[in-house]
Amino acid sequence: MNIKDSDSAGHSHTDAHQFFVREGTNICTLLAADLVNSTDFIREVGDAKAAELFEAHDVFFRELVGTYGGREIDKTDGFLLVFKRPVEAVQYAMAYHDGLRDMSERFAIDVASRVGIHLGEIVLRKNSADHVARGAKPIEVEGLAKPITARIMSVAVGGQTLLSKTAYEMALHAAVGHSSFSENVKWVHHGEYKFKGLDAPLNVYEVGQTGLSPFTAPPDGDKGYRTYSETNESEGNVGPFGIRTDRAVMGLTILLLIAAGVLWSRNLTSEDPPKSPVTKTSSMTAGKPRATEPRKAEPPPRRSDMGALTVMKNDASPVKDAGTKTAPVADAATPQPDALPMQPFYIDFTSTPTGAQVVLNKREIGKTPFRWQVERNAQKYIVIAQKKGYRPKSSACVVTQAALSEDMFKCHVTLTKIRKIRKPAAADAPKPTRDLKEPRDRVQIHVIE
Repeated sequence: MNIKDSDSAGHSHTDAHQFFVREGTNICTLLAADLVNSTDFIREVGDAKAAELFEAHDVFFRELVGTYGGREIDKTDGFLLVFKRPVEAVQYAMAYHDGLRDMSERFAIDVASRVGIHLGEIVLRKNSADHVARGAKPIEVEGLAKPITARIMSVAVGGQTLLSKTAYEMALHAAVGHSSFSENVKWVHHGEYKFKGLDAPLNVYEVGQTGLSPFTAPPDGDKGYRTYSETNESEGNVGPFGIRTDRAVMGLTILLLIAAGVLWSRNLTSEDPPKSPVTKTSSMTAGKPRATEPRKAEPPPRRSDMGALTVMKNDASPVKDAGTKTAPVADAATPQPDALPMQPFYIDFTSTPTGAQVVLNKREIGKTPFRWQVERNAQKYIVIAQKKGYRPKSSACVVTQAALSEDMFKCHVTLTKIRKIRKPAAADAPKPTRDLKEPRDRVQIHVIE
């Protein structure tokens, strides 16, 4: 049977259209949203003003749900909605963020929400009328898709909408040529994230509007963190045909830099060395010697006319090599290439004893001793070293600004061995004795007469 439409308080009412899911198993799009820092907001403005803002928020988001054909399932600090298609959930999310920005201007306070969208299989069931009368929700949603949606939402920041891979692919396909998606709508892939309670990592995507949405990789947290495998794609813009515009721009930039370097090096090697002024004495004419006078230095001959190049030694005396053409030796005035980019920064992890597994942000990064490359920034790394037979130990490796002058920082952790306590033997325990009844083997002696 179809589930009748009802609000979150349990009051049933008739809509112009029936709800699109039935009791039992359904494949639907779930949307979870949560206001950022709502507890701090209540503490700062007080209960009365907070209640006024939350009431305006609830009226707004419920009217918006009906506009895009969704259904409210649950509401606490955040809310859970269900939609028929992922593209409808994406349309709702972008309109919801726009409404929160207007609400921030009206109440003169920053109001933002994080949103997660996932497409999966759910099970819907109705609570009895007696339970609803006591405050239970009319409809319950069960299934793995519900916690997955909540996990994706939990790593988002304020004003950000994150999607799982299936929801992203279906929404992106449906958005092609759709009138509600303007040119400033951008789709971004943030890579794989490992979520709490899930065995395999999930690819996380973001959709939003240029200049309004964060478009930053979600930070690592207790419920999810980014994995750094070789197959993990870097974040970047994704077009309708799967073209990664960030990689295209990066590749074109690298090619241009390589071409510029080649042209610059050729320009250096093709420069002719300076030629010293030449004085020439004219021949005798009419039996009268003519005074020698210096002539102006002639322009250096073209390379095609030169049989050999003149190479200047340190003593400035020209020496010709009649064999092969030799390029001019660069002196101190020759421009040198630009300085190399900043060298990477490393942290050397060691431990006593060696062979301890180092864990950072719930991710194993190596066994001691090993070297780990990080960004050249002053920051603190909280690591946990663990080894079988020793107590795990947490240590803070603080890279200060002064340490950045070196290319390496050492982080050492000393583990404590777990001592096994032997239980003392009972005082009244009987000591093993030999059974006296058993005869001993006697040695037989044979006397030979």
